[in-house]
Amino acid sequence: MPHPDFLLHPVRMRVIQLLLGTPELTTAQIREQLPDIPIATLYRHIAELVAAELLVTVREQKVRGATEKTYQLTPELTGLDAQAVAAMSPADLQAAFGLFSAGLSADLKRYLAQENLNPLEDGLTFAQVTLRATPEQFQQLLSDWTAALDTLRQQPPAPGQQTRTIATVAIPLTEPNP
Repeated sequence: MPHPDFLLHPVRMRVIQLLLGTPELTTAQIREQLPDIPIATLYRHIAELVAAELLVTVREQKVRGATEKTYQLTPELTGLDAQAVAAMSPADLQAAFGLFSAGLSADLKRYLAQENLNPLEDGLTFAQVTLRATPEQFQQLLSDWTAALDTLRQQPPAPGQQTRTIATVAIPLTEPNP
């Protein structure tokens, strides 16, 4: 994974944010959604993201004599398992967390762009809590949380349901034990 500063470039971050919210986009679709970025600059940053293995080309097709590519984020960026996280360097972890945060930011931006917002009724919430738990208690919390989420994730679509993104982050704090 590239250095975290690589991901913090505003153009690269905006391209990544677009693709975090959409499974795949063509270069034309990316251009349409980022009209304020000069085309040459946009293409250069897309090429840099491909070279850094953050984007992959999933399709190429001829459009008016030119080849148009369709991109998606590399699968590793959209879902890291515990083994992948354990093998990452601190810089890789920072970069992955940056992408995770960018995805949440992109989801919020899309939500806020809607007309007739009702954050309370829609269930928009974000909070940060600090808790103390033994490793066993924390693992039980994660197990209970996962079971509750799995119950809802397995429901088939039905009228009246609203799709939501729920994100969790657990960061161990460095503080002396009392």
